[in-house]
Amino acid sequence: MKRYRLVFGLLASTVFLSCKTPAQTVSPNSLKAVEGQLFLDNGDTVTGKISMNQEVLIAPDIQVAGENGSQQFHLMDVKGYAANGEVYELKHTENHIHPRSGFYFMKRLTPDGAAMHLYEHLERKQKSKSPMDVAYQPVYYVQLPGEKLDRVYASFSKALVPHFHQKMAGYIKDCPALQQQVKQKQKGFFYSRMDATEAQRKEVLLRIIESYNNCK
Repeated sequence: MKRYRLVFGLLASTVFLSCKTPAQTVSPNSLKAVEGQLFLDNGDTVTGKISMNQEVLIAPDIQVAGENGSQQFHLMDVKGYAANGEVYELKHTENHIHPRSGFYFMKRLTPDGAAMHLYEHLERKQKSKSPMDVAYQPVYYVQLPGEKLDRVYASFSKALVPHFHQKMAGYIKDCPALQQQVKQKQKGFFYSRMDATEAQRKEVLLRIIESYNNCK
């Protein structure tokens, strides 16, 4: 009898543990059972354990498991989410082929409601032929003034380089003092396509964006 009780206890424990999926954050676009809030395009907010994998070619719907059960949401119905103390928004890069491709959740680095934004995207890079051997590198994207809410441009994109001082100056012409700093290539307000690292581009863009938002 004790043997059967032990076997039953082990089976019950296995079932119980399998029902409690451990939280895992692989990247902002790959989550498993992470506590957070999902923000929908219709203004609703859904709270629960978020699971998604937007890194595969055919991504499944986003799932939120809450007190009242599990709900699924199509990517195009989602505005963003908050988890792990950060806010992530769904953004569309200029590099896309299929209408659904090019959409990624990116961490917002600027205050909500700003006129110009900077986002951090952790880009997945394959290190070898092994599908499990990957690394994530930060790439920074700008949401330009007056641009569609979901469209962003990489720091090295044609929207910004070459001739960064000319292109950026055209976007911020409603702040003349800042525009002159950029046009004159003042230190901290300019970067070249060839010389700057991604971290250096981030610093320059963040400085310009903060100055522009304070000007508005």
